[in-house]
Amino acid sequence: MGVFMKVLPVMITILLLSSLFEAFYFLPLHAKEFFSIGKIHKVHSEKNLFWEVMYSIYSKILTSLLRFKWISLFALVGAIIFGTMSMLKVTKFQLFPEFDVQQLYINGKVNINYKLEETEKFVTVVEKELLKNIDKKSVESITSVIGFIMHEDGTIETGDNLFQIIINLHEKAPENFFDRYINPFFSLEYDGSDMIRVKKAQELIKDIQDNILKRVKDYKIDNKKIFEEFNIFAQQTGIVGHDIEIGLVAKDNVLNAIKLIESNLSKIDGVHDISDNANEGEMELKLRVNEYGQSLGLSEGYISSALRGSFFKGEYAKAFNRDGLIRIKVEDRYKDRKDSIVNFRLTTPNGREVRLKDVCDFYYKKSFVRIFKEDGDRVYSVFARVDSKKIVASDVMKRIEPILEQLKSKGVKVIIKGEEKENNRMKRDMSQAGIIAIFLIFI
Repeated sequence: MGVFMKVLPVMITILLLSSLFEAFYFLPLHAKEFFSIGKIHKVHSEKNLFWEVMYSIYSKILTSLLRFKWISLFALVGAIIFGTMSMLKVTKFQLFPEFDVQQLYINGKVNINYKLEETEKFVTVVEKELLKNIDKKSVESITSVIGFIMHEDGTIETGDNLFQIIINLHEKAPENFFDRYINPFFSLEYDGSDMIRVKKAQELIKDIQDNILKRVKDYKIDNKKIFEEFNIFAQQTGIVGHDIEIGLVAKDNVLNAIKLIESNLSKIDGVHDISDNANEGEMELKLRVNEYGQSLGLSEGYISSALRGSFFKGEYAKAFNRDGLIRIKVEDRYKDRKDSIVNFRLTTPNGREVRLKDVCDFYYKKSFVRIFKEDGDRVYSVFARVDSKKIVASDVMKRIEPILEQLKSKGVKVIIKGEEKENNRMKRDMSQAGIIAIFLIFI
C-alpha cells in the first residue's frame, strides 16, 4: 500500500512547506508593495452595494446564532455529524479504480483425468469460438497455454487439465481532449499507430462472457460437461488479487461450505467469475489399521514401509557400465490390481505372517490436488470478481454476512481476504493517521 500512497504525503508536505514559506516571506513583500501604492484611503472610503447587502445578511445570521449560542452550537455539530453519516451510507467505496489494460485472461479447467493432449483439443474448441465471434477491431492476437494457469493474485498452478487463454488487445483509442490534442505533442514516447480499440477492457470481458463463454461452458461429450471451471479477468494494478476472497478452515465438509457461499454469491447481480481452489483429485484407496492389526503391533507407518517395495517404484541399487551410471529400480507388474493389495502378505513385528485385508479396513476417498496452509491450518478459498458499476466488494460482503455467521456457528473458521480485508486495514490506518494529523494541525 505504501508504494501507492506515498505520493500523497510527499505532495502534501511539499505543498504545506511551500505555503509556509510563501506566508512568511512573499506575503509580507506583496503587502508592503500593495499598501505603498497610496490608494488605501480610497479603497476604504468607497461604498459597494453588493458588499453592503452581504454584510447585512451576514450580520443578521451571526446575531441570531450568538443569541442562542448553545442551540446553534449543537445544531451545527449535529448537522455535520448527520451529513457525514449520510454520505458514508450513500457513498460506495472502492479501494482501487478499474484501469484499462491490453491483456485479458481466460482460465479454465477440465476433468483431472484428461491428459495434456486431450485438454489441448478442448481448448481448440474455445479458440475457434473466440476467433469466430470476438470483436476483430479490439483484439490483436490470441495465445493459449495448456497445463498452466496464472490466477489474478499472481499465483501459478500447473496440471494437465488446466489451461489459460491470453487475449492481446490493441491500444485504446483517444477518448478525451487531452489524449487527442495535447498528449501527442508533449509525450516523448507517443505512438498512436495501434490506438484503434473503441471498447474498454471491462466491456470486452462482459461481451466475451455473455456471448461466447456461456455457450462454450455447456460443451458436452457423452452428456458430460467438459469444462468444470471457466473465468475471465483483466489483471489490475493494486495490492488486491481478488475483489472477493473468503478463506475457510473446517475439519470436515469444507466443500459444502464452499458450495453454499458460491451459490449465494451467484444470486447477487454484479458478481462474476466465482471459483475456488478446492480442486479434488482422483479417487484414492485409503487404508486404516483395525483393532486386530493394532493388537499385532502394526501401525500405518509400518505398513507403508512394507508396501513401498512392492507398490512403489523403488531404487534398490546403482551400477556403472560403458554408458555411465545405471539406476536399478523394481516395480510390481500387478501393483494396479485391487486384489493384489488386499491379499498382500506382510510380516508383523513379532514374526507372524498376515494378509493386509485382515489387519486393515479399506475405503475410497477423493483428496485435494493441492493443500494450501496458513498458520498451520488448511485454508481453501472462494474467489469472485465484482462489476463496480453495479456493486462494490464491501456491499457484497454485507449481503453474504448472514451465511458467514451461519458457517461460523457450525465450527467453520472464516477468514476475510481480498478487497474487504484491505479496506478494513486501510480504514483503521487512516483513522489512526487522522488522529495524529489533527493533533499536528493544532500544534
